[in-house]
Amino acid sequence: MREAQIEFSHPYVIIEGTYLVRADSPFQSVTDLDQADLRLAVGKGAAYDLFLSRTLSASELVRAPTSAAAVDWFVEQGLDAAAGVRPAQFGLPGAG
Repeated sequence: MREAQIEFSHPYVIIEGTYLVRADSPFQSVTDLDQADLRLAVGKGAAYDLFLSRTLSASELVRAPTSAAAVDWFVEQGLDAAAGVRPAQFGLPGAG
């Protein structure tokens, strides 16, 4: 509806969001993780929290106080996945 009144530019930044799962996880795609009884860690209030709150229909979001804490909770609580920005999750360059 906003496009009728304003014009949008091309994206000026693209943030790569993903899930972190264990090496032996049976989950191979994003759609695999929206199932009943699955628990996914996410930083409370992060863009991924807001997006996943609107799009997930079956899995449960476990909201950690920060995105970094979401990865810790994923490990410590044995959750099924952690949602976040790829560089931050995997310690890649650009993690800031």
